[in-house]
Amino acid sequence: MFLTVPTRVMPFLLSGLISWPGKLRMALDLVMPRGRGGDESIGSFVGRRFGREAVEKIAEPLMAGIFVAPADRLSLRSTFPRFLDLEKEKRSLILALRKMPSGGNPFRTLRGGMSTLVDALRDQLTGAEVLLASPARGVERRRSGWRIEFDGGSVEADHAILACPAPKAAALLREAAPEAASRIASIPYVSTATVTLAYRSPSIQPPEGTGFVLPKGEHRRILACTWSSSKFEGRAPEGDLLVRCFFGGAGREDRALAPEDDLVRVAREELRELMGLADPPAASHVFRWPAANPVYEVGHDARVAELDRILPSHPGLHLTGAGYRGVGIPDCIHDSSRLASRLS
Repeated sequence: MFLTVPTRVMPFLLSGLISWPGKLRMALDLVMPRGRGGDESIGSFVGRRFGREAVEKIAEPLMAGIFVAPADRLSLRSTFPRFLDLEKEKRSLILALRKMPSGGNPFRTLRGGMSTLVDALRDQLTGAEVLLASPARGVERRRSGWRIEFDGGSVEADHAILACPAPKAAALLREAAPEAASRIASIPYVSTATVTLAYRSPSIQPPEGTGFVLPKGEHRRILACTWSSSKFEGRAPEGDLLVRCFFGGAGREDRALAPEDDLVRVAREELRELMGLADPPAASHVFRWPAANPVYEVGHDARVAELDRILPSHPGLHLTGAGYRGVGIPDCIHDSSRLASRLS
């Protein structure tokens, strides 16, 4: 499945993956009534409007590539609330998506890599002390604020903002705010890994697009593959190829934790079978994110609302980051900006 389809025509072009009975089932979206509202899983929503085949061949692999969890487990309200709005406003998703403007490549990044964002933030923090490579070991409530313990010492402040993954936040707050820690710990996280491979003037070039995702029924060992040199400018010299293969996620975490040599070997074997790419890579690199990917299960927004109710009983304690109100970088920026405005 190649990711080259504008959002507004996805139900039509991607229906080429669906059998004729499945296409007829998808067409029922045109006459189906609106849903009852409330949270439901992505699998339930897509299955209700387009049928289970659309879940298995379209929604599931796309969600696995983004949220690394089964569609039947993911909250629609917390991941794609816009679909709920479209159903409420337009009733038919197909008709609603057809009216949306189509654009070019929707993917954006920083030319110098994501580390330039961190460097820019650090440079903007004039007059502040920035401690790098200094993981927090504990958080304590003080009479007039909070104290954060580090390997080399501690800092005290009126406010403590935990922007770390939820499991780390729960561990830090286990003694200082046990009720909040319990709620935070209920947000599941999974492990993932990527293998980046660089090819000098490969014998084949990928077709037009940005990569592919794989339905579970294909029984492949990777979740998806991104052609980084096609997706973003300046990622590889002209004629060279840079690709990234994804491993792990819910139910597949053991693959993400396999030895690096095994991951590189599997990535090469999969690309050879799927793309015919048999050339040896000029370079390879494995990145791991153990227990670093939040899973927004059905009811996630209720869990976050419960945290919002509990935290005021701990003045000066705040949470932000990918575990709560959006996993993407723009979501995290929006949430942290909201919090910063409230505290300024």
